[in-house]
Amino acid sequence: MAAEFDPIDVNDPAAIEYWCNKLTCSKEELLEAIETCGNSGTEVEAYLR
Repeated sequence: MAAEFDPIDVNDPAAIEYWCNKLTCSKEELLEAIETCGNSGTEVEAYLR
Protein backbone atom coordinates (compact mmCIF):
# COMPACT_ATOMS: atom_id res chain seq x y z
CA MET A 1 0.00 0.00 0.00
CA ALA A 2 1.31 3.43 -0.87
CA ALA A 3 1.81 5.29 2.39
CA GLU A 4 1.27 8.65 0.72
CA PHE A 5 -2.32 7.62 -0.07
CA ASP A 6 -3.23 6.40 3.43
CA PRO A 7 -5.34 7.79 4.93
CA ILE A 8 -7.35 8.24 1.77
CA ASP A 9 -7.73 11.91 0.86
CA VAL A 10 -11.05 12.24 -0.95
CA ASN A 11 -9.92 15.61 -2.32
CA ASP A 12 -6.86 14.10 -4.06
CA PRO A 13 -7.71 12.70 -7.51
CA ALA A 14 -4.48 10.66 -7.54
CA ALA A 15 -5.42 8.99 -4.25
CA ILE A 16 -8.92 8.19 -5.50
CA GLU A 17 -7.51 6.73 -8.71
CA TYR A 18 -4.90 4.71 -6.80
CA TRP A 19 -7.47 3.14 -4.47
CA CYS A 20 -10.06 2.51 -7.18
CA ASN A 21 -7.43 0.66 -9.21
CA LYS A 22 -6.06 -1.22 -6.20
CA LEU A 23 -9.50 -2.33 -5.01
CA THR A 24 -11.10 -2.68 -8.47
CA CYS A 25 -14.02 -0.49 -7.49
CA SER A 26 -15.75 2.62 -8.77
CA LYS A 27 -15.25 6.05 -7.26
CA GLU A 28 -18.79 5.87 -5.92
CA GLU A 29 -18.11 2.52 -4.21
CA LEU A 30 -14.90 3.88 -2.72
CA LEU A 31 -16.60 7.01 -1.38
CA GLU A 32 -19.43 4.93 0.10
CA ALA A 33 -16.87 2.71 1.85
CA ILE A 34 -15.08 5.78 3.22
CA GLU A 35 -18.38 7.19 4.47
CA THR A 36 -19.16 3.88 6.18
CA CYS A 37 -15.84 3.04 7.81
CA GLY A 38 -13.63 6.12 7.63
CA ASN A 39 -10.67 7.01 5.44
CA SER A 40 -8.18 4.40 6.62
CA GLY A 41 -6.91 2.48 3.61
CA THR A 42 -6.77 -0.72 5.65
CA GLU A 43 -10.37 -0.37 6.84
CA VAL A 44 -11.69 0.55 3.40
CA GLU A 45 -9.86 -2.39 1.82
CA ALA A 46 -11.31 -4.80 4.41
CA TYR A 47 -14.80 -3.37 3.90
CA LEU A 48 -14.69 -3.75 0.12
CA ARG A 49 -13.11 -7.23 0.02
